[in-house]
Amino acid sequence: MKTRRTRPPAIHAKPSSEITEAPPLASRTIVWCAALLSLAPFLVSFSRFQDLFFFGDEWDLLAQISDLGLLRWSLLPFAENFVPLFKLLWGGAVLLFNGSYFALILLLWLTHFGIIATFGSILRRIGFRPWAIVCGMLTCALAWSNIESLAWSVQWSPLLATLFFVLSFRLLIRLAGARQWTARVAGEIALYALLLLASALCFSRGVVNGFALAAFVVLGRESPAAPKVKRALLAISLAIPVILMALVYVPAMLSAPHAQGAGSHFGDMFEFGIYALLLNPLLRVAGWDPATQMGVPAAIVFGLFKVAIILAGFAAARKSRVQKAFFGALLLYDFLNCSLLAVGRYSTGMQATVSSRYQYIPLLCLAPFLGAFMQTLLARPAGRLDRIVPAALLLAWCALLFHRWPLEMKSWSSWRGTEVRNAVLSVKGSQPFASSSQDVVHAAQLRVKYNLH
Repeated sequence: MKTRRTRPPAIHAKPSSEITEAPPLASRTIVWCAALLSLAPFLVSFSRFQDLFFFGDEWDLLAQISDLGLLRWSLLPFAENFVPLFKLLWGGAVLLFNGSYFALILLLWLTHFGIIATFGSILRRIGFRPWAIVCGMLTCALAWSNIESLAWSVQWSPLLATLFFVLSFRLLIRLAGARQWTARVAGEIALYALLLLASALCFSRGVVNGFALAAFVVLGRESPAAPKVKRALLAISLAIPVILMALVYVPAMLSAPHAQGAGSHFGDMFEFGIYALLLNPLLRVAGWDPATQMGVPAAIVFGLFKVAIILAGFAAARKSRVQKAFFGALLLYDFLNCSLLAVGRYSTGMQATVSSRYQYIPLLCLAPFLGAFMQTLLARPAGRLDRIVPAALLLAWCALLFHRWPLEMKSWSSWRGTEVRNAVLSVKGSQPFASSSQDVVHAAQLRVKYNLH
């Protein structure tokens, strides 16, 4: 007698208004493979990264550690920055790895890997499809314009802050599905608060992360989370940045040298912020020279492209409340980051708005919009051409992001590596070098003291 096989019940996606119930449409394998690809620039230019050496602010930080000791130095503001957690980790790493600069660079790339993997996990959790996840992850993972963030160890500060931000965002999405207040939920909320605090104590602009996360809570108000959980998340997201700004960051900024007479430069701050918002990250990705091709026309062109990508992303996510809440939070994050950047760096000139060190966060914020647009292209009626064209576009986009890494690293490994090493070893002259306030003689003493290599 034949037994009749019955089909398993169909699994239907739950309503998109439930902020943490978007179906996981991509396997973890896709996320981890894309995350591993984030290490491709490091592996391709491995020998160049080994040539890099301490540069610029790093010599000043080492001199301060030598004079004050690690713990005391960690608690002192650096210009307008109060970043004790970053200082403790960076200075501790110098001592732990016996002065190895390559070890510090390796920490940068491991942090970058953690950011991209967590970011991909977020995209997967809120319902992005495989192609969209890959596009979103690789946009930030492969961009050569991030070279300063990934080839200068002092940039571990913003990278650590970003890692703690995406980890707190991932935890926030999980907590937005907590229907009851339990001991486990209370523990995760405490962890969420610690991650937010850690982000702010690693990087001065990390203090605004809580506002972006609060926006996600508000925009995702129809989530199934218990009211008590929502209130706790919103209160923590707002309280931490407000308290830190009032007690630490605002006083530190007001006491910084460039703050004197800053009130009369509001127009300069506004212009700096607008340029940073419109030009980043597309101008550097496109390979335009900021020294000769900046100005109002460039701001209009790249600003319109950026707005078009954002609108396309929102159009693609029009049926998903969680994705729209996520997009809203990222837009606020990008805006607040540019605003604080304008306040702290307006005096450095307009060309500094598109500096490589300021590209990481704009790329991270724009990447999901590109991914959502890719998702729309692939949602059309299935056909071979309908699949090949988006795949070809994604491949071309990744090639554009990646192709300048070897050439740029050849230059960077020389003027930020070999030349500095040779200058320290030769110990000739007493003028400041390597864009720092330290002279070669003092740098040579620091090299011996900490075995810098």
